[in-house]
Amino acid sequence: MITWGIISGLFAFVETAWQFYLLRFLLGVAEAGLAPGLLLYLTYWFPSHRRARMTVLWFVAIPLSGMLGGPLSGWIMESFAGFHGWAGWQWMFVLEAIPTVLMGFVVLTVLKDRVEQAPGWMKMKSVWFAPIWRRTINTKPVMAR
Repeated sequence: MITWGIISGLFAFVETAWQFYLLRFLLGVAEAGLAPGLLLYLTYWFPSHRRARMTVLWFVAIPLSGMLGGPLSGWIMESFAGFHGWAGWQWMFVLEAIPTVLMGFVVLTVLKDRVEQAPGWMKMKSVWFAPIWRRTINTKPVMAR
């Protein structure tokens, strides 16, 4: 995610077709591991009878991000066009890369490999997280009903 954000931000500085091709290739390399890595990560956090539900939530988030990100990108390009001599599309790449890189560092520090290693607020007994865990983990599998 960090590499993905950095490469995305670098698109603001593209001046030639070959720079674009190189960055697009590197971006593809950076994002190629996201789907398999996330699916593997879900196996560490959720039992098999709950994993499909979590995978669907991830897949639902993809079009939702487009519904939110598309208008946001348009607003950035329109509002920042010409600001400090940059085109709106350049600002879009930079401004959208910053939270991606920052969130990548948050994910590295907060999310652990296993539920047992999770920080206190993510524990099953915490006041904030307990209702979420009860709904997703402690219900019986569909086939057992």
